[in-house]
Amino acid sequence: MAKPLNTTWQKNFKPMFGQEKQIQVTVNELPSHGNSNNPDPKVKNHVEEKMVKAIFSALERYPEIEGAPTPKQVIIKFTDSPNQTTNNSVQEQIQQQKVPGEIDASSLIIEPKHSLEKIIIPPSTKKRIQEVLNLSQKTGLIKSWGYDDVSGMIILEGLPGTGKTSIAHGIAKALGKKILEANNGQFSSRYVGQTEQNICKIFAEAEKQDAIVFLDEVDTAAGKRLSNPEDSASRGINSSVNTLLAEIQKFSGLVIVATNNAQVLDPAFVDRGLDAISLSLPDVQCRQRIFEVHISKKHPLASDISLARLADLTEDFSPREIKTLIKKVVLKTASRSSENEGNVSTMNDFLEAIEQVRHTKNIISNSQDSQAKNWMLNQAMEITNGQNNENHKSW
Repeated sequence: MAKPLNTTWQKNFKPMFGQEKQIQVTVNELPSHGNSNNPDPKVKNHVEEKMVKAIFSALERYPEIEGAPTPKQVIIKFTDSPNQTTNNSVQEQIQQQKVPGEIDASSLIIEPKHSLEKIIIPPSTKKRIQEVLNLSQKTGLIKSWGYDDVSGMIILEGLPGTGKTSIAHGIAKALGKKILEANNGQFSSRYVGQTEQNICKIFAEAEKQDAIVFLDEVDTAAGKRLSNPEDSASRGINSSVNTLLAEIQKFSGLVIVATNNAQVLDPAFVDRGLDAISLSLPDVQCRQRIFEVHISKKHPLASDISLARLADLTEDFSPREIKTLIKKVVLKTASRSSENEGNVSTMNDFLEAIEQVRHTKNIISNSQDSQAKNWMLNQAMEITNGQNNENHKSW
């Protein structure tokens, strides 16, 4: 009986994009020629002409794209049994291949990092969050009463750094659950239909692991649907919004969506949520409390430091920005090498850090203002050009 042999063909070529590379096509278990260690020439020539050359030709014309590079090796296995399994190593390689743009939802599930006790927010906001905690545990009861259109979703709205992510983690920790955290950039894909599949994977994995779904930066993913989509991109946006709404509606757990501006969201999200909570910048009392909580008790401080004054000087600072300036002080104090200076943070260290953070805020603000002005100018120019074109037509 002829023993099966593995035969490999290789070819060097330069694909349409990228550098020259060597591609191998390996055919496993070709029949041998008698008792020799060579494959049957008739079978080998037939496989080479009908299969191998066709694969090389296809790979030479294959335009590489991100996430789907030209393979370096193609493996074909000859078998006369449809139930025969492939080689383990080859099977593992096949299982590891991913569709371009496909998300691994299981890798997004983590233990919550924050607790509500350490989050400094006004009492009124804390009360709203406690009501959400109570409601999230009652959605099953409400649906048992026949109200299937009640989804377990809340919306957190606020400027960057106001604590939306911390609160989402705090809610998950209070409920004793893991959290699946994903933002629009992670599950959105330029490949047709992949965004919708990613959204379904997120909710399926969260359902499987009884985790809370936290969708951050949903301004685009949950944006207002277009009434008359004319191109594939617009239809894709509407399709992803529809999918997201449907998955939220049927999800048995709690969904938290975070946005910087709830006005851009599709009205269906606001209508179907348990609550929408706006997070404002902290007032002076909250800012002082943030300093008290986030400056370590072990941090060596000079006697001239006044947390009340620091709170007064950080008006319009977000909690994240206050934490950032504390880190700046810590790093500056720790980096001092002179024994005369000492590793003690002074009021002046905090004042310098405040100015640095404020300077960064101003740069970002000016950049955003400039972008807004440029957009308005472009819009005005387009309107003017349109009017000029109409005038020319009337001539």
